[in-house]
Amino acid sequence: MQFVRRRGTLIALVGGGVAGLLLGLAIGWLWWPVEWTDAAPVHLRSDFQRAYILQVARRYAATNDSEWAYCRLGVEYWPEDQLTEALERTARECDEVDSARVRTLARALESEPLATSKALVASVWEARRPTVVVCLVVLLGGVVAGVAFLPLGRLRIVRLVLHRLGASLVTLLVIAYLALFGLIMAERGRERLPAEPLDAAGEALLRTFTYVTDHPTTYYWHRYEISALNLVAATFGRSAGLLLVSLGAAVLLGVPLGIAVALARRRGGASLVLLFSILGISTPSFLLAMVFWMVNIQVHRHLNIPALPSAGFGWDAHLVMPALVLAARPLAQIAQVTYVSLSEVLEEDYIRTARAKGLPWRIVRNRHAMRNVLIPILTTVGTSLRFSLASLPVIEYFFSWPGVGLTLLEAIEPGSAQGAAAGLTPLVTDLIVSLGLLFLLINLALELIYPLLDPRLRNGRQEERRERESWQGWLEEVVDALKE
Repeated sequence: MQFVRRRGTLIALVGGGVAGLLLGLAIGWLWWPVEWTDAAPVHLRSDFQRAYILQVARRYAATNDSEWAYCRLGVEYWPEDQLTEALERTARECDEVDSARVRTLARALESEPLATSKALVASVWEARRPTVVVCLVVLLGGVVAGVAFLPLGRLRIVRLVLHRLGASLVTLLVIAYLALFGLIMAERGRERLPAEPLDAAGEALLRTFTYVTDHPTTYYWHRYEISALNLVAATFGRSAGLLLVSLGAAVLLGVPLGIAVALARRRGGASLVLLFSILGISTPSFLLAMVFWMVNIQVHRHLNIPALPSAGFGWDAHLVMPALVLAARPLAQIAQVTYVSLSEVLEEDYIRTARAKGLPWRIVRNRHAMRNVLIPILTTVGTSLRFSLASLPVIEYFFSWPGVGLTLLEAIEPGSAQGAAAGLTPLVTDLIVSLGLLFLLINLALELIYPLLDPRLRNGRQEERRERESWQGWLEEVVDALKE
């Protein structure tokens, strides 16, 4: 008998390679942090050039009491042909020492033209050559580790996790590319330049390569220099906590509500659930938040009950209102699916047979009916997740919840001091990628729960064989078409 099947071997090799590549990138980022400020202005383009000037301004401000850097250089966005003019205007507002330094920087930027794409790639490769070497070495080690753990490829759960991790990595790269492409198009529109989407697509590809291989190590956010990893991790944790609490509340409230209406078997139950689901799905998040605010104020005034905090961050009462608003749409969807699914299951023949055998209603409901309802409920949770992510920035902005959504809106706001100072492109890309990562992680968790709820999903050999046969049939059709 073969030691492993060909499919398990391939999955183990690819999984080990992906793990090695991720580890190599992490090592390269931590051991060789190269910032754009370490390069000459000739190696910089557009938004990186602004970040470079800000870094110089911070160095000047650190040695002088003057804060001219933050009033001009750290706030404004300049088109590429106005950099020198902005620096000259800043120099007129400084003392003699700072003016000389600023004018020196202005002359340097004026004398050195912007880099071409070829020169920029050469600069990145020269700065990141050790990182690339380490990535390749660790990638090879990951492949070797994959070979060592080949027997794990026979476990379906391991194959599923490795397959999803590989697909998630590709998905995150695509998200980063699309985010950078959108930012380039928005920047050109703001500066009233021709769109030129093909040129923008090529530049986005170059920026994606730069984003992965030469990621900034710090951001200047709210007048403080913060580690890029700490800033993104902090906002990611707050948004993930808010999202998980809202989904948990939606499940805890929506499932019992749908069960109660389905078991009541009243004619008005369907209309009630339909009305509730329509209101929950169609009501905008900001409108529902305003209604919650008004109810909170009126309850405090008339019943003398302490009002819930309407804004701010905290894992206490501050979490109640944004979590309830974010849970409204998933709650309505889960209640509707629970009601419809349970009503259909209760009409099945095996339920009638179980009742005819004399089984208690409690056992029939819990062991037979509810087990077949859990899969649709879990699927609905995954479906409602995308709508919750779409509403997350609005809710965080409305309740001043400092998560990924609020930080993203502050970073892309035109004329925002935080966004300009932090370096618009890499920060916004980080936040968008983190939202995608949150979506992928929750979906992966849901897929791992499916086999625990339905034993029929634990053995996927027949499904794998069916997929392999369909793939081979499609390939044969393509070959026949090419021969003709």
